[in-house]
Amino acid sequence: MRHKLSLSTFPAGLRVADPLLYSVSPECGSPTFSPAVGAGSMTFADGTILGGDECTINLQVTADEIGVYVNSSEPVASAAGVGNAASATLRAGGRIYLPLAWK
Repeated sequence: MRHKLSLSTFPAGLRVADPLLYSVSPECGSPTFSPAVGAGSMTFADGTILGGDECTINLQVTADEIGVYVNSSEPVASAAGVGNAASATLRAGGRIYLPLAWK
């Protein structure tokens, strides 16, 4: 089943780090995923997440200030319906790694 996920904009002060470092788990299929250095958001489309599987994306981001950031995504959507959203609480002290997982 093909899924489209458009992530919400990152919290203010959080952006994709330079150098660009990310990984996408095999359970995500072959998605269209191309984060841009300096961007305050990212998108994921055309992945394949089978029922009961978990798709995990790790993306290195940079925070402007030390603090706690809560990042959330929109729910996964497909022809079969709407799935779950994802969120992560980030504690920043410079560069942090942003893990998100969808089921």
